[in-house]
Amino acid sequence: MKEGRGMVLLTTYITREQREALQRLSTRTRVRQSDYIREAIDDLLAKYRDSTSGEGGEKEELDIAEAVLQSGLSARTLRRYLSSGRLTGRKVAGRWLVARRSLEGIQDNVT
Repeated sequence: MKEGRGMVLLTTYITREQREALQRLSTRTRVRQSDYIREAIDDLLAKYRDSTSGEGGEKEELDIAEAVLQSGLSARTLRRYLSSGRLTGRKVAGRWLVARRSLEGIQDNVT
């Protein structure tokens, strides 16, 4: 296989609205639809690669639901701590990811 050439891996079904919007975007920007799809896949893989596999196979970042279970704090409290900077985390696609080490530090102060 030549460098830069890919292969068809699977068939993905999208809504008619998604298809039409992607076609309009591609026409307007003159970027191939397949390039946009590959970029979206790269972004998704990077998002989950960043938030997984810390030491011992544990995730370095937890979503709010996981952080609630681990800490015993409410989701509202965790979001407030994240917004104020008391907890370290980041927003990805509108969802908070909490740094595990930061959460462990909060737990030490709460107990």
